[in-house]
Amino acid sequence: MRRLSVLIIEGNDAIAARVGDYLAARDMVVDFAANASQGVQMAMATAYDVIILDLSLPDGAG
Repeated sequence: MRRLSVLIIEGNDAIAARVGDYLAARDMVVDFAANASQGVQMAMATAYDVIILDLSLPDGAG
């Protein structure tokens, strides 16, 4: 069975880590981006199953 891949785009490291730990414990592959521009680049380069997006990022609104 294929593992779900998740991209977390979150400006707060503590929140990103907590959500990432939760998902990883449920056997999901988790990647992180700390800002909108990095998140867009990662989302365009990889076909994620799920993207969790913070609405208020340091370099733009999610």
